[in-house]
Amino acid sequence: MSSLNARPSFLAVFANQVSRNHYMTKSDKNLSAGKVYIPTLGPNFFGNIPEVTKLEDMPKQALDWPKLRNRKRSQAKIVRLKKAAMASNTVPGPASIAELARALKHDVDLIYEWVYSNVEFVPLFGSHKSTLGTLIDRCGNSFEQSALMISLLEASGYTANFVAGSIRLTKTMVDDMLGTHDAPNYLAAVTILSNSNVYVAGTVDSNNEIVHVDIAHVWVKVNIGGTDYVFDPSIKSYEYQTGGLDFATATGYNETALISAAESGATLTSESILNFNSANVRSKFKDYGTNLLNHIRSTNFSASLEDIIGGRKIIPQIGLPFRNPVLGYEVPEAPTEDWDSIPNDFRALYTFKFTPFGSSTYAFFTDEFYGRRFTLTFNEENEPAIKVDG
Repeated sequence: MSSLNARPSFLAVFANQVSRNHYMTKSDKNLSAGKVYIPTLGPNFFGNIPEVTKLEDMPKQALDWPKLRNRKRSQAKIVRLKKAAMASNTVPGPASIAELARALKHDVDLIYEWVYSNVEFVPLFGSHKSTLGTLIDRCGNSFEQSALMISLLEASGYTANFVAGSIRLTKTMVDDMLGTHDAPNYLAAVTILSNSNVYVAGTVDSNNEIVHVDIAHVWVKVNIGGTDYVFDPSIKSYEYQTGGLDFATATGYNETALISAAESGATLTSESILNFNSANVRSKFKDYGTNLLNHIRSTNFSASLEDIIGGRKIIPQIGLPFRNPVLGYEVPEAPTEDWDSIPNDFRALYTFKFTPFGSSTYAFFTDEFYGRRFTLTFNEENEPAIKVDG
């Protein structure tokens, strides 16, 4: 098994816009060499960072990701949607957050359990949604789930902050995070993360299967009775269910019959088909749908969607006191950084331009209005007036 010290086997795969189509695969000639890419997360997050080809230069730069600041951002004027831009009948924090905190009895463990058990993980980097947006969508990345939990904690009277660092995931943890338990090799999971602009590195074994994956991550620290404890609501365990329905039997699907119906009346050559019989194909699909519906009604009437096609469910954490000073799966050599709020460098921007009025360009942090009504009007001087929930 390889490790950080066995550098020729240490694989780091990063999403790099300059080399976006270069991803490590099992047959990649650069795999054993461990070629490294440091990511650029798009114009809304970072400017161009040069490619790093020396393996020994990678770990510190990647693990120090929370310290990346002052990157090239949009040249637009950034408009902050704070009280001055809010409608007079709104408050900075949505009432639904306060109501949920009250429903959870302002209890730290219940708040953690709720976010853990009810908000799905989405592999993206940085803050894109407001806490209300995460609550509405019931999904979010580590930044957004941590922000939701912190908002609930602060509404309950606790002092909480973000912790930015790197965590080390086992195969099972990555499978649960991405739903890749059926993937033929681990590189598929790493590619998903790198395509999602998440800082990711992995250790591979002699078969080029990744043993563990290190990712950039954000979690929560809260002070309880004078002691700091950490919570990570976005790393979850899942129960998987295999669908019990034989779709070929249930639909009456037959490949030969479908092809024959499509080719009826058509002219075929070795390279083309003319006058494809779309009416026959539509009729076949309609029959398949009717057969499937009748089969479910007669044999699986009370079944859930997961019973029929398979799926997965979060295994809830219920009734446990969670009091841990460390997560237990942080990357040992990786530094961490505490944030009172998410730095602007790690917040997504929405930029738009008004061409009829002097080509003014404005940018907004998406986590300030996601999930809320966003209104744009103009005054007599054609200056934009922006309101949230107004």
